Amino acid sequence: MTMVSNIQVILAPEFRGAAVALASMDKSGAETFRSALILAARDGRAAFRNSGTEHEIVVLDGVAEDELRRRQVIWKFELPKISEIIDKLGFLHDSDQPGHHYVDIVRPEDTLVLSRDEYQLTGD
Repeated sequence: MTMVSNIQVILAPEFRGAAVALASMDKSGAETFRSALILAARDGRAAFRNSGTEHEIVVLDGVAEDELRRRQVIWKFELPKISEIIDKLGFLHDSDQPGHHYVDIVRPEDTLVLSRDEYQLTGD
């Protein structure tokens, strides 16, 4: 049986009273994102396609941001931030319940919310 992963990323201007970048995913999506981050930490960059959106992860010193474009997300992180996100995605993947973790970033908002099985985002 093939598992289909789902990862959706949006800017949420009023998420619990603050503007955040929200990455909503299912369990398989958390593992897909985590695996790509591990590759990026090793190779300096990685990419994957999910639900019609191209995700590119780039390792850059002193950077913690994501760029959201139509059908493309460019994740730019320094290695310590990648390690933090890998750990948080591991917790989300391994949990038997929905949940989320917050990550401090610089752009497009100050916070990235990694959410598993909590929000069903819609979009094209």
